[in-house]
Amino acid sequence: MVCSLLKDCTIKMMGVVLWSDLNDQKAVFWCEDQGDLAFYDATADGHHLQGQMNAGDMVSFDLTFERKMRRAHNAQIVEQKVCHGLQDQLRESAAQSGTDQVAEKRSGEVVQLHPSPAHAASPRRVRNR
Repeated sequence: MVCSLLKDCTIKMMGVVLWSDLNDQKAVFWCEDQGDLAFYDATADGHHLQGQMNAGDMVSFDLTFERKMRRAHNAQIVEQKVCHGLQDQLRESAAQSGTDQVAEKRSGEVVQLHPSPAHAASPRRVRNR
């Protein structure tokens, strides 16, 4: 994505709240472009979550890039509980695919990746970001 290389670039984005902490006034969004997660800090943005913005809520926000990190600003809830239970589904999917074992590996180790038979046979197009 060309915009990620620019310093003062803002993109309108939709996403789903994966995690939020009302005490710290922070949240993590899974973005519609399936790129890296976006981090939201309501206090740095001059807002207060006020018991809102729970995991599974759909949000719209402005996305900026700061030191190789995606930051969300001006977050607004579009609809609550759109993806209620998403975290549990992601955990179950990771456990079934064995990716939870990869997370336990120490850094510096080589991890062998074995695609499923369905993915191994199909051609894949790679898109540069």
